[in-house]
Amino acid sequence: EAATLVLPFRQAADFAAMCLTVSAVRAMGRPELRVAVRECGKRLRAGQALALLRLGISCVIPLDMADLGARRMLDHLKGTHFARACEPDLEQVLDETACALRGQADSAALFCEAVEGLLAAADGFDFETGLVRLTADRERTGALARACKAGRDLICVTKGEEAWLFLFGCPQNAVGALMQRLLGGNCNWSAEFRPERILNELEPLRGA
Repeated sequence: EAATLVLPFRQAADFAAMCLTVSAVRAMGRPELRVAVRECGKRLRAGQALALLRLGISCVIPLDMADLGARRMLDHLKGTHFARACEPDLEQVLDETACALRGQADSAALFCEAVEGLLAAADGFDFETGLVRLTADRERTGALARACKAGRDLICVTKGEEAWLFLFGCPQNAVGALMQRLLGGNCNWSAEFRPERILNELEPLRGA
């Protein structure tokens, strides 16, 4: 009548089945059932974690947490009821979070739409976000676009020698190292981390 279901995340291919499982459990309407995801060998991408939280998991147990710590997290869930509002529409949740997994935006309008959508989808959850605006030569902005296509919770759009990069789930103190890794060398860039300021920063791109 009451239990905690632990779903192991070992590889990217596990994600689709995991979403179906969480959605099915929450459709039962039984808050005494808790669902946790344990990262095993691979980390969830921030977009994946957001989708699972919106569908109704109780927590994500990080990859770098020892088994003893993971057991303590699960022990804390015992006897609790899942009380957070969750999304019943699996397809809608995946549509609203998928833009974090695609990387390069095909146009400035789609980039703005993706950023606005992710900020709305993540509202109420503990996900750090940032918008980086940079100026670099076309070779570097092109390299950035290619990196984002194969990247991880990064969305970018380029316009000549300017580029806008949206970071989803990236800690603020890690942005400098990320930019160095993506572009190397000297590059003029600035970053904004507050959601309301991020939306204001998008103004030059709207209608572009």
